[in-house]
Amino acid sequence: MMSTKFTRTALFISSFKRVPCLSDNSLRRNLSNTSSRWAEVGFIGLGNMGSRMAANLLSKGHKVTVFDVNSMAINTALKQGATNASSPAEIASKLKTIVTMLPASQHVTEVYNGQAAKICNNMLLAIEMIGVSEAMNLGMKLGLEPKLLLEIINMASGQCWTSKVYSPVPGTMENVPSARQYSGGFGTALMSKDLGLAMDAPVSGGVGAAQAGTLTFMVGGGNKDHFDRAKGVLQDMGKNVVYCGAAGNGQAAKICNNMLLAIEMIGVSEAMNLGMKLGLEPKLLLEIINMASGQCWTSKVYSPVPGTMENVPSARQYSGGFGTALMSKDLGLAMDAASQVKAPTPLGSLANNLYKLMVNSGFAPKDFSSVFQFIQGAAKNK
Repeated sequence: MMSTKFTRTALFISSFKRVPCLSDNSLRRNLSNTSSRWAEVGFIGLGNMGSRMAANLLSKGHKVTVFDVNSMAINTALKQGATNASSPAEIASKLKTIVTMLPASQHVTEVYNGQAAKICNNMLLAIEMIGVSEAMNLGMKLGLEPKLLLEIINMASGQCWTSKVYSPVPGTMENVPSARQYSGGFGTALMSKDLGLAMDAPVSGGVGAAQAGTLTFMVGGGNKDHFDRAKGVLQDMGKNVVYCGAAGNGQAAKICNNMLLAIEMIGVSEAMNLGMKLGLEPKLLLEIINMASGQCWTSKVYSPVPGTMENVPSARQYSGGFGTALMSKDLGLAMDAASQVKAPTPLGSLANNLYKLMVNSGFAPKDFSSVFQFIQGAAKNK
């Protein structure tokens, strides 16, 4: 399992149940037993990808509450039938299922850390409450008088806020919920809400697939049962929803895919540039490649050569799509992971260096297929 790093495609989906889990600075929830079909969904992040994904949820009948720092994106979502929240915290406090689609690691951390301190405290509080309850129950079964046992705990090393201020045992403390049949106080459902499970579900397919609802989700975290409960919401935004195993495995699958995608994009760009310099007509060359053994997703669906394919970034001066800066960041994550597990990635390393150079050469906001344009420019400068 790779160590989890938040990327722009981190997507957490959650709801309530009683399976406590908190790790990796993530806001955790639990997946409910109820069907996620037509669930109420909180959606944080309405950029090029998120806005289209939220629109698909709305079109499939979900009630969607959205948050984004961009007021224009919010207004567009409202016109499509969404409601808006004033903050991520408001979404977290009201909804069982939350999806985040954010630009970069720091944005993911900001959103989830807004609740992290509260959740960490409540996780410890829950552990203490269970521990005090178990210890008190054991002592009482061994014949100890409850008040005396609690007094001893509070003079010894087992003392904690729960034992000193909020005893769970009726008759041992006044003015606490246990003294009034557990009424009032902090509800069990609310505690369950703060102890939960997040699933990382990075996506592949780009803006076009987000628009068409044909994204591929690579899901990590929880178990197969949790995945099955989350799948309904994810299927309403994508075509392929694949369970990858433990938390972080979704991200691992994504960076492996994107490393290969970058290598393929560079390969297609180099081959097309070479063929054009040898006098071949671009459309004909691409057609030949797609009938031969050099074909790949890039050559068939996402040509980097202007004039060879419609409705792709190369047809609109490399605008939209998956930014070069984002591809460079994913390649950096892949190289970090490769270093951790000592996996040789010679072509991945070259792709990483090339995309870094592109970012430093002004290509950062362009789609990553602009590597063809970069290669052409490099050839002209020789």
